[in-house]
Amino acid sequence: MALPLAYIGVRYKTKLSNPIERVAYLGYATPPLAFALAFVFFSLQVSTVLYQSLLLLVIAYSLHFLAEGIGPVRSALYQAPEDLEEAAQSLGYSSIKSFLKVTLPLLRGGIIASASLVFLSAMKELSITFLLSPIGFDTLALNVWSYTGEAMFAEAAPFALLILLFSSLFVGFLFSKELKR
Repeated sequence: MALPLAYIGVRYKTKLSNPIERVAYLGYATPPLAFALAFVFFSLQVSTVLYQSLLLLVIAYSLHFLAEGIGPVRSALYQAPEDLEEAAQSLGYSSIKSFLKVTLPLLRGGIIASASLVFLSAMKELSITFLLSPIGFDTLALNVWSYTGEAMFAEAAPFALLILLFSSLFVGFLFSKELKR
């Protein structure tokens, strides 16, 4: 979802593209608890089947972390010269093919950084997960919260350690990519 919005915001500056991109930041600017409660209200009003479904959780995560995903992709798009796309189109490539063959490979680093940031944030998100996840659906953050709430710190430690391990691996991966440049 972040790639098309960032692309429109960077390459097609119109009166409509800027507000569309800014709306994506509303989900991240809204406190997670209020955001999750809005989804609870929405799902109970529209369709009770949606409430506490995995689909609703994925939609909420997607909208909440969209702004976090747009940033690195947007930055990568600013660094990818638009002239290369135009040159590919002048050589007979369609707009889509020139994007796929020329621009997308240049955006790889930004897309990886974006996916990593969103994954790390979603992995430690508690409020949205607590209110919207299906019954019996546990995440690392929910397990840490549950065990520490009952003062069972030894049981919470492996889950907290996994969060720390995943975070360290992703940060190390991103730094290794940066050092190769």
